[in-house]
Amino acid sequence: MGCFCFASYAKILLSGKVQGVTNISLCNKLLGSVGEINSISDASVSHLLGCTQNISPYTIDCVRKADPNVILSYFDKEIVKLINENKRNSVVIALKELILSDSSISGNTRLGKLDDITKDSLAKKDSFIFSVFLTDLFLYAVINVENKLGKSKIKEITKKYAELFESRRNEIILDTSTLVATANIPKTLKGKNFDKVFTEVSHTGKLGLSNPNQLRIFRLSMENNEFSYEDLLSFLKTNIGRYVYSRAKIENFRVSEELESVGLEALSIMNKTGKPDEKGTGNELGEMLLYAFLEQVLGAPKLLSKVELNTLEGNNKSNSDCVHLLTIDGATRYRQLVFGASNIVGDLKNAIDNAFESIVGIEKNKKNELRVVDSTIFYHVFDKDTTDRIKALILPSKLNPDRPDTAFGVFLGYSLGLNEGDLPNSEFKIKAIKKMEEDINYQATYMAKKITDLGMNKYSFYFYVMPFNDAPIDKKEIMCNLMGGVY
Repeated sequence: MGCFCFASYAKILLSGKVQGVTNISLCNKLLGSVGEINSISDASVSHLLGCTQNISPYTIDCVRKADPNVILSYFDKEIVKLINENKRNSVVIALKELILSDSSISGNTRLGKLDDITKDSLAKKDSFIFSVFLTDLFLYAVINVENKLGKSKIKEITKKYAELFESRRNEIILDTSTLVATANIPKTLKGKNFDKVFTEVSHTGKLGLSNPNQLRIFRLSMENNEFSYEDLLSFLKTNIGRYVYSRAKIENFRVSEELESVGLEALSIMNKTGKPDEKGTGNELGEMLLYAFLEQVLGAPKLLSKVELNTLEGNNKSNSDCVHLLTIDGATRYRQLVFGASNIVGDLKNAIDNAFESIVGIEKNKKNELRVVDSTIFYHVFDKDTTDRIKALILPSKLNPDRPDTAFGVFLGYSLGLNEGDLPNSEFKIKAIKKMEEDINYQATYMAKKITDLGMNKYSFYFYVMPFNDAPIDKKEIMCNLMGGVY
C-alpha cells in the first residue's frame, strides 16, 4: 500500500522532470508558490524527500491561507514547464494510483480546492487539467498530510517511477493548455490587513455536501475578556469605497485624481440610502463582512454589493445581499454565481434560520436574480476590460455553452455568550476559543439538515461565522461609528 505525502508527490514529479531540474530547484519552486517561503537548503530538501522532516508550520500556514487560484496561476506558469511533456500522462497516472492505494485516505475525502474531486471520484476519473490536478494535490499534501508518515514507503518512489506507468498513458485525457488569464476579474477588497483583523478558529464541523462548500469561523482580537472592534472598524473604513462603488466608478475617481475622497463619497451614499444597520439598505454590518469574506477567503470577486443592487434602475429587484463570481482554474471551466445572505443576531441558531429564509427567497427569485446580473453587464457598472471578462465567464457561448452554477455565500454573526468576566484573561481566551469550536461543531449538523430538508443539496454553500460580545448591540454601534450617524 502506498502513502501519499509531500515527499512522494515531489518525487513523482521529479521522475518526470525535464533535464536540468534538480531536487532542490523543484522543491524550492513548489514551496515558493505562495511567494512567502524562503529558499530551503540541500539538507532540508534531502530530509523532506526522505520523509525524515515535516514541512514547517509556517509554510503550511502560508499555503493554507493563500488563494488557491493564485497558486494555480503560479503552477501554470512555473511548475508545469518543469515536467517533460512526454511524461505528463505517466506522472498523473502515477499520482492517481498512489492516492488510490493509500488506505489512510477515505473514499469521501475531498482532495481538491479547485476541482471537486474525492478519492472515490478519482478512481473513475480519466480526464484531467494538468495544472489543476498538480495544484490540488500539492495543496492537499502540504495542508492535510504529515510528511513523516511516508517514511516507510518513500524508497519505492524511484527516479524512474513515472516510466512504470508509460504503457498506460492512453488511459487518460490530459489538458495541458495554458490557462486563459484574461478570464480572471480582479478583486476589489484591500485585504492586506485581513489576517491581522480576523483569526480563523479550527474546528471539526462539516456540512458533508457533495458540491464544493466551506464552513469557517473567525474571531477578532480579544482584550480584557472581550472582543475588540478597533481594528475591524479601521478595516471597514479602508474598504468602504470598494464595497459601495463599482470598479468603473472607482476608476473614475482614480482618473480624476480624487481617489482619496472615495471613502467619504461612499459614506454619503450610504447615509442617503438609509440609517446605520437598516435592513435591506446595504448599511448592515453583515453585508459588509460577507463582501470581505467572499473576496478574501473564498476568492470570489464582487460583481454587485447590496448598495449597488439597491441603486440599479429598472424593475429587476434582487433579494440578495450581494453577488460574487467564483471561477475555478482561472478559466471558464467551472464557474459559480455566489448570491449572498447575512444575519447577525444574539443566537447562532436563529441567525442560521434567518439566513436560510433569505436563501429560500433568493432561490425562488432565481430567474430574476440572474436577470439582474445579466443587465448590469451592459450598463457601465464595469470598465470595458472587466466587462469583456465577465461576459466570457457568465454569458453562454459556443466555446462555453453552460451558465454558471448558482451558489450561496452566508455570513452569520452571534453573541458568544461566555459570561465569565472574573476569569484571568488567558483562561478566558482559552474558554472563548473552545466555545467557538463547540458552537460551530454543534450547528454544522443543523445547517446540513436544513440544506437537505429544503432540497438544496444541488447548490454550493460557503458559510463564514463570527462571534461578537453582544451581537445585536455591537453591530449597530459599529455601523454608527463607521457612518457617523445615530441609530
